Amino acid sequence: NSIGSKLKALYAGEIKKGDDYMSQKKHSDAVSAYGRAILYDKTNTDGKAKLAKAKVAVENDKKLWQAAKDGNSSLVSSLISSGANVNYTYDEKSCFAQAVYSGNETAAKALKSAGASCNLYTEIYYYGSYYYLHEYAAKTGDLEMLKFLKTDCGADLSDCYDITSSTSVKDYLKSLGYGKIEYIDHFSSSSSSSFESSRDVNREWSFRDGKMYVRCLTETYSGWKTEDFSDIDLNGNWELSIDVNHVTGNTNLGGFGLVFATSD
Repeated sequence: NSIGSKLKALYAGEIKKGDDYMSQKKHSDAVSAYGRAILYDKTNTDGKAKLAKAKVAVENDKKLWQAAKDGNSSLVSSLISSGANVNYTYDEKSCFAQAVYSGNETAAKALKSAGASCNLYTEIYYYGSYYYLHEYAAKTGDLEMLKFLKTDCGADLSDCYDITSSTSVKDYLKSLGYGKIEYIDHFSSSSSSSFESSRDVNREWSFRDGKMYVRCLTETYSGWKTEDFSDIDLNGNWELSIDVNHVTGNTNLGGFGLVFATSD
């Protein structure tokens, strides 16, 4: 009787563990718990039924992972509805990472909506190198997936511009303020600057102390310098900026700064 009571207690404890694991969608752990439970009471059909259900759940988790890898969005949605674990991970790759790998934005969105972790820093091997999920989308030119990872998953795209050759991805990154610096001038000297020092009776341009100085010598004249950007790709969105300070003189007659997109 004492042994029987002890076995019943052990059985009940493992069943409780299995039920808790099932509620957490830790289906493999549930299989282990239910498997131990029926060792303590082989006659209890409830434990056997729960074990069988847990094994089916494990198989569905594996099917979900494979469906995400294959980009089968309809099967992904079906398995999610049946209770498959959207955070199932195999070989260090989650279902979500596999959906990104397949390039199936619909599957990735369905997984995230069902509670899947975005785990952006999962690494995917691609043509000799490893890339994080958002880098992989940029590298492969998958613009819609990249937009989803940015908008819905909070991906930082600051390193993506230099690794992609996709024009549409580059334009999208530029529209967000990412991209490389196409032109910069430190005005350190006349020899290293794209601009030249010059002087006439009305204005003067000179370099000193790591700056370019502009002097208007005649009150009714202004001074400006222009640069030809014919060797730079001007497609897409741009940001132009310059650091400029007023040194001395009357600013009531005009201002100072950067002038662009003008003519004549």
